[in-house]
Amino acid sequence: MKTLFLLRHCQAAGSPPNSGDHDRPLMAVGVEEAQAVGKYLQQSGAKPELALSSSAVRALETFEHVAQAFPDEIACDPVRSLYVTTAGGMLQAIHAVSP
Repeated sequence: MKTLFLLRHCQAAGSPPNSGDHDRPLMAVGVEEAQAVGKYLQQSGAKPELALSSSAVRALETFEHVAQAFPDEIACDPVRSLYVTTAGGMLQAIHAVSP
């Protein structure tokens, strides 16, 4: 049986000059939060195989820092439509993944 984890990005900085919300990076505290989440998931016995991520910079950075806690590489599929979506949009992205 597959297990689904839903994570929100960690604490992000304000928008960089001449950039929009999509390009906001993590703050240093956000990096620490993501690393703590990765450690927690790893210690709980989680074995992620695939991540679907918003294409937003802060979401991808959160994934990268969470994934560092795991010895095996975790595939990550950035999905632009997850940047601003609804629960239905998330379900569509999940259902689009091959079983």
